[in-house]
Amino acid sequence: MKALLEKRFKCRVVSENSFGVVADYGVIDNIMSLYQGNSNLVIEWIAGPENNPIQVVSIGIWTVGKKVTDYGGVFSLPKEAVALLKEYGLDTTEVEE
Repeated sequence: MKALLEKRFKCRVVSENSFGVVADYGVIDNIMSLYQGNSNLVIEWIAGPENNPIQVVSIGIWTVGKKVTDYGGVFSLPKEAVALLKEYGLDTTEVEE
C-alpha cells in the first residue's frame, strides 16, 4: 500500500496507559505515514529507527467529507498527526485539543 503522505521528524516519545507514563524513550526519530484503509484513513506511526522500531502504532482516522470526526488507537492525537492531516487538506477542528 502506498502512503498518501509521509512525515519524518524527531520528538520526545512516551508510552502511557490509564495509570500514566510507563516508558519514556526520549527524543527519537519518528515516521508518520497516512494511508487509505478499507473504510477510513490510517496513520502508521513508527517510533525509533525504521529498521528496528521501539513501537509501531496504527491510528484510525474517521472523516465525513474533508472533516475529521474521530480517531482511535491512541489516548490523544499527537500534534504531529494533526499537522499531517492538515497538510493532506483535512479539517481537524473536531479532534484538536
